[in-house]
Amino acid sequence: MKKKLSKYWFLIILFAPFFLIFCFHIGLALGAYFGININADDISTKDWFMFAGSYLGGVMTLVGVTITIRQERRNQRYEDNLSNIEQEREHLGAAISGLNTIIPKTIYQRYINLPVTPEGYNSSDVSSIIQSIDQERETINKIRMEAIFFTDIYDSASCKICNNVCSLKEIRLEFQKIYDEIAKQLFDIYLKIEKYITVNEGNIVNKKMVANFRQMNKILLEEGKPPMYDELAIKEYESRIIDIQPMQGEILQILKEICDLNQREIVQLTGLAKGYIAVKRQNAEKTCYPKT
Repeated sequence: MKKKLSKYWFLIILFAPFFLIFCFHIGLALGAYFGININADDISTKDWFMFAGSYLGGVMTLVGVTITIRQERRNQRYEDNLSNIEQEREHLGAAISGLNTIIPKTIYQRYINLPVTPEGYNSSDVSSIIQSIDQERETINKIRMEAIFFTDIYDSASCKICNNVCSLKEIRLEFQKIYDEIAKQLFDIYLKIEKYITVNEGNIVNKKMVANFRQMNKILLEEGKPPMYDELAIKEYESRIIDIQPMQGEILQILKEICDLNQREIVQLTGLAKGYIAVKRQNAEKTCYPKT
């Protein structure tokens, strides 16, 4: 509607002097044939043509200035769109590289390779590993939020009102699906590793308690004294010791699957991000982006 109104006003301005000249000639004809003079006496045909020429010159200047301003705005809008797309590309690259599939295995190996003392693992080393797990989970949440807030890969208001046909919607859906699956898999493996550490640390404490109870009873028996801890109490602590072999097997299987992601999903994710940026660059000059 706005474009149609602009076109009509332009045509009115352009043909206004010709309409006035036509009216002037009608006035001359009325005066010549019917004696009715509706024109001013001191205005001649030459004056009207001079007016029309000056008027058209001004109109053409105005049209030229308008076209120049619109072109400059279009160029600026195009440059702004390219700048935004470049920022999206950087954020998407950071979001994908933040899905580090090597760190879970590294953290797990750090724990199982800790030196064991008679008191168990060093508490500060275990705390450091737990802290690393928390940091990695925080990083996963952070990079996903940055992908949502600093790019249109998850949603785009302009695409919802756009009638142009392109592949952005399909790319977005596929990217979201793969990205969220990888993020969830990484998040879950960190939870499993942390649970494994917690259970194993509890096993170490319970095994130590059982060993201390039996050692104390042995010493008392050697001294001819009755044992301090009965067998039921000892078995109670032994029952708290959990078999961690199934947990280890599950973790190793998931770690293998996560390492394989670099050859499949991560590569596919990178390709989708490149395709997304390429389509957005192609669309940079189209009307599907908001005008300024």
